[in-house]
Formats: sequence, C-alpha cells, structure tokens
Amino acid sequence: MSDILAFTIFVLIFTIGEYVAVKTKANVDVVLFVAVVLLVGFWVGLPKTIYEASGILPMAGIIITLLIVGMGNMIDFAELKRQWKTVCISIIALTTACFALVFVGQFVIGRDYALAGTPVFSGGTAATVAMKTILGDKGKEYLSVYITLLLGLQSLVGIPVSSQFLKRAGKAFKNNKAEFELYRHAVTGELTSDKKKLIHFPESLNRPSFHLMKLGVVGVVSYYFSAILLKFTGVNISYIIVALIMGTIFTEIGFLDKDTLGKTDASGFILFGCVIILFSDFATCSPSDVIALLKPMAFILLVGTFFGCITGAICGKIFKVEKNLAIVMCLTCMYGFPATMYLSKEVAEVTAENEEERQIIENYLLPKMNIAGFVTGSFATVLAGIFGGML
Repeated sequence: MSDILAFTIFVLIFTIGEYVAVKTKANVDVVLFVAVVLLVGFWVGLPKTIYEASGILPMAGIIITLLIVGMGNMIDFAELKRQWKTVCISIIALTTACFALVFVGQFVIGRDYALAGTPVFSGGTAATVAMKTILGDKGKEYLSVYITLLLGLQSLVGIPVSSQFLKRAGKAFKNNKAEFELYRHAVTGELTSDKKKLIHFPESLNRPSFHLMKLGVVGVVSYYFSAILLKFTGVNISYIIVALIMGTIFTEIGFLDKDTLGKTDASGFILFGCVIILFSDFATCSPSDVIALLKPMAFILLVGTFFGCITGAICGKIFKVEKNLAIVMCLTCMYGFPATMYLSKEVAEVTAENEEERQIIENYLLPKMNIAGFVTGSFATVLAGIFGGML
C-alpha cells in the first residue's frame, strides 16, 4: 500500500465521521465512528500495515505534544474562577467515581486494569493519549488495547446520554425567561481577560508558523523539564503531563496567545492525527481480545457512570445548578474536549427556533461544557501520570 493511499483512507474515515457527527447531532461522535470503522475494518481485511504505510506513527509524539500543550493553552484561570460551580461539581464527581473505580475495581477486575482504566474514564481522549504514552514507556502495551477500547465504548455510552440530558438543560434554560434574557445581553468579548502579560511579541510575527513554533518550544521545555526532574529528584512525571501544565503557565505569562492551536491553521490536522493515532493498537486486536476485555470495561463504565450521575445530581442541588446540566458536567469525563464543544453547538442548534436563540443557548452551554471538559481532562491527565507510575 502506498503512503498517500493509506493517508487518504484515514482522512476519508475521519471526514465521514465528522459528517456523521453533524447529522446525528453529536450522538455519534468522530472518535466513536473512527473506532468502530477501524476495529471492524481490521477484522474484515483492512491492511494491518496501513499505519506504517501512512507515515503518521513517527509523528505521534509530536502531534500528541502539540495537542496537549494546546489544551493547557485553552485553560483560562479567570474563566475557571467565574465558573467555580462547574469546577466544584466536576471535581467532586470525579473524586467519587475515581475512589470507587480504584479501590473497588482492584478487587473486581484487578489492580492494573483499575489503575489504567480510571484516568481514561475520568478524562476521555486527553487522558488516553497520556496513558498510552506511559504504558508504552513501561512495556505494558497489552493495556493499551484495553484503554483504547474503553475510550471508544465510553463515548458510545457518554455522548448519547449527555446529549439527552443536555437537550433537557437547554430547554430548561430557554424556558427560564429571566436567565435567558440575562444571556441575551452577554457579549463574548466581555469575558476576556485584560490582565497584562510579561511577554509581548510584535504584530508582524502573528503568523501561523510562529504560533506553531511557540507550541513546539513549550513542548521541548516540557520534555527536558521532565527529564531533568527525573535525573535530579527521581520523580518520574511524563512530559505529556508537564506539557499540559506548561501550556497553561506559558499562556499566563504571554508567551502563548489564547487559542494558539487554532492560530496555527493546523489544528484540524493535529486533531485528525491524534484521533487516528489513538487506534493504532486495533491493527492487532482480535474479536477474542475484545470479548476478554468486556468485564473490566463494563465495570469501569457502569460503576463510573452510576457514581458520576448520582453525585452530579446531588451537586446540582447543593450548588443550585440545573440538575440535567450538573449531570452532564460530570459525564464530560467520558469524552472531554472537543466533544464538549460539538455537543454544545449541536444541542443549541436543535433547541433554538432561530439564529438569535441558538447563539444565546450556545453562550450559556459552551463555557460550562468546555470548562467541565477541561477540568475533567486536566484532572484525569494528572491521574494518568500518578496511576501510570503505580503500574
């Protein structure tokens, strides 16, 4: 198989996945579609050498690092402060679910499966990317197939369930005339921070290549910081985890602009590459492997979802947040960004009766969903480093 043919097949699958996500109102997201197509595809004859032929695997470390730095870049401390209820609900729900999964799971499905699966459930794609890197370094590739399958299955559970709850939340918001009118006058620009930055670059450098270079610099700093930390302190923290933190720090000091990943004009390719890379283990995954992993995956999904939903509903009452929305804040741990963005936009589109209503509902849902996704993803990515070190 030629390299361009292999690459084009991957792009075709991803493109159809995006189309399906739009047509199904995000009930079937891109990650789930790509997972199912590749898994079944390898079983029915898709060449197992397609990853090697496409040339995408050698770029895996680069693509993943740029994405994680970009994720850290999108965490806004000022917005976290404004959305403190979202942060509290997300963290409390995750803490409860993680406690149940790790401490109960080790007796039901085994210590390794509990430790590897918990961060994936708690943080979706970002945590899976981080955990796969850690597992590869530790020589536990057999767990990579498990967590990749878990990611696909939890999207199958989390996204349709979240979509239904989010639609109810959107309708409840629309029917709340006072709150609806409040958001009618909200202007996105008013939510941006005017805090002065330590570093400023001339406007002439505001080019895609410069933004891409800055992401790369932060990735390099993260890699060598992790290596130096290990050498002098013995503390082994994956550079992927450090990249998330560094992305936030370098944004606060002004080295990275807001939405630097988007300004590279390469965000679409990076997201595509990251999703495709996630499922490289499927090339060697047989139906019997999937059957053997059903028990640990079912436990993670059932126990995690149950505790997440119950805790979300309780937290909604405590923090006086609409119950359906609070539950979805918890469930964002099952898919994270960018599915949080897709869901918010799609729900706003199907709930609204006109363009103005669509924008108002989106302004209400999107910040909360993105913050919840960032919080769960960040929390779980850190968990991936902690639990990965315990494997």
